[in-house]
Amino acid sequence: MSKETMSFRVETFSNWQSFLEEAHPLLLENEAESNLIWEVGRVSAQNTSAARSWSGWLVEGDGKPLLAALPSVTGYLILSAGKDSACSALANHLSASSISLNGASGPEPVASSFAEVWQDIVGVSVKLGASLSFYSSSTNAEQKNSQQGFLRKACQQEAELLRGWAIDFGAESPRPMDPRSLTRLSQRMLGQGNLFVWEENEQIRAMGGFGRETPNGLVINMVFTPKNYRGRGFASALTAALAREAGRRGKEFCCLYSEFRSSIRPNLYEQIDFCLAGEFTERAFHT
Repeated sequence: MSKETMSFRVETFSNWQSFLEEAHPLLLENEAESNLIWEVGRVSAQNTSAARSWSGWLVEGDGKPLLAALPSVTGYLILSAGKDSACSALANHLSASSISLNGASGPEPVASSFAEVWQDIVGVSVKLGASLSFYSSSTNAEQKNSQQGFLRKACQQEAELLRGWAIDFGAESPRPMDPRSLTRLSQRMLGQGNLFVWEENEQIRAMGGFGRETPNGLVINMVFTPKNYRGRGFASALTAALAREAGRRGKEFCCLYSEFRSSIRPNLYEQIDFCLAGEFTERAFHT
């Protein structure tokens, strides 16, 4: 074990509040990139009926939090943004504690660094799953929008239509998504007033909304335009309007993930002043 790793200390937590008190500086410094930690921690802490007790880990060095991690219900390790050099200490601690993992998810380079160390320690094979570009925008940015129409909250009368759009959204993803999870997400977003539609000429053309929240930001999710309405700027207009809505809610930024990659044309989010902030990856572990 290197001297650098020896200087790290890994602390295990049994409740969200004590974890958050210690990890707070790290999670605020990397707030957008660590949005999954904020969401998974908060939701799991609220789920008092869960069969297993709450747990979380924090790697510290020189008295500062360097890397945070939480387990997901699927057996994956959710990693925060932080020091990739702290991954070895975390992996050794989890292995020594007999923690079993089905995979790991997080921003790069942390996710790949942890997977590499875990592979060496445990002897698993690693398979890259999702690989997403991560975009962020200040809610104070001047969002471009020349599209006719307007953003409004979706209503219950539209629930069945939007449920179908959510299923189509997952089916068209480069990495097919579970339709049941997507319909539950769309229903939750609708019920919380976080699902929106773009309306033009009394017809809804696109949908999208806020799927997760951090203290100062919102994560845009499920941006979808049906095939017969594509190529007319509805998704861009909706996303720009969601950024303005986040500002009206008192948030400083909003962010989103995209699987689109092209060397020929820019991502549509870059065209409305979202900036590429990094990459997020998910890797499965197999014995």
